Amino acid sequence: MVETQIEFTPKRDLKRHTIKQVCQWIKQSWSRVREDIIVKYFKKCGVSNSLDGSEDHLIYEEDNDDEEKESSDDDFQGF
Repeated sequence: MVETQIEFTPKRDLKRHTIKQVCQWIKQSWSRVREDIIVKYFKKCGVSNSLDGSEDHLIYEEDNDDEEKESSDDDFQGF
């Protein structure tokens, strides 16, 4: 994550981050998510499943992947 300096206005209020900075943070965050995870959960939510019903079981399938349940919160660097 990009380190940012906390800045204040002349009245000592916190200065807003620019839209560009926020967009960069969002882009960086999404770039760290693996593509297979995105595909899996789009299918689990029913967003990109086949219209013929052949993937409907994915909606009701329980996750048994210990790898995914062990989140990488330790790597989280904050906002």
